[in-house]
Amino acid sequence: GTLNLVDLAGSECVGRSGAQGDRKKEAGQINQSLLTLGRVITSLVDHQPHVPYRESKLTRLLQESLGGKTKTCIIATVSPSSGNIEETMSTLDYACRAKNIKNTPEINQVQTKKTMMREIARQVADLQEQLKAQREGNGVYLPTSKYEGMQAELARLKETEASLNAEMEEKQSQLEDLAQKFGATKEELEENVRMLCATRETLRDKEEALDTTQKVLKQTETTLHEKTAILTETKKTGNEL
Repeated sequence: GTLNLVDLAGSECVGRSGAQGDRKKEAGQINQSLLTLGRVITSLVDHQPHVPYRESKLTRLLQESLGGKTKTCIIATVSPSSGNIEETMSTLDYACRAKNIKNTPEINQVQTKKTMMREIARQVADLQEQLKAQREGNGVYLPTSKYEGMQAELARLKETEASLNAEMEEKQSQLEDLAQKFGATKEELEENVRMLCATRETLRDKEEALDTTQKVLKQTETTLHEKTAILTETKKTGNEL
């Protein structure tokens, strides 16, 4: 396992400390790292999709300790002096927010010597069994248990293949039946279309014949009326004479 011990420096107030030169630059870097740490803590507490671990070396070092798979303990040191009230409140705010981070510690899986020796013994026994089978040389250069296992697997695969072939033949037969039914339906549909066309043609001919008959009938009626009128006129003239 790994144990990390990190001493987080407090925020530096340059105006109060009077730092100059390199100490002022170092104070600025400390404040920047603490600001990034605060953003990381806020992102974890608020369950934001992006956590800015890579924005500073400090947060990259603490990545597993903040929301990772390790156990983390934070010790906040504060001052009882009223002159340090701002630093005290800031530290307590950090500790309160960090307390709400949820880690998921996991036990490191360490392989013991006993486990390693058991695995090695199993492998040695397996190799010895294979060597014995090869020395006997009875045509099968594998341990009987493995050979039988291979035979059983081969039989299972053959059975699966036969089942798949039977299923495929059944599907093929169903497909041929559907194709035959489709062909018969298509022929029936074509025959119905031909009959419909013939019926339409016959109906058209009958309509034309009916139209011709109606014209002849109308002409006959006209001629009959004319003859009736002439006959009536002739009878009338005969009576007058």
